[in-house]
Amino acid sequence: MSEYTLLILATLVGFFALAYALLAPVYNFLDREEQASKEWTPERVAEKLRERDASTNGAAKNTPERGNESEEPTDAR
Repeated sequence: MSEYTLLILATLVGFFALAYALLAPVYNFLDREEQASKEWTPERVAEKLRERDASTNGAAKNTPERGNESEEPTDAR
């Protein structure tokens, strides 16, 4: 073996260990998100919307999704 072989092997092992340490959490996160997305069927989304509409009882005028519709737009100059 040449004098650099051990250094090259150590560098390769270190590189792959670092890549695994950095990419494993990303893979786990994406896997969890994919599993969670499978739960959101069109029926489930419709059910959630019905629950939200029922809980607001028609008072959804100032929700963050729709904004405050009663205010006039302001001039931002």
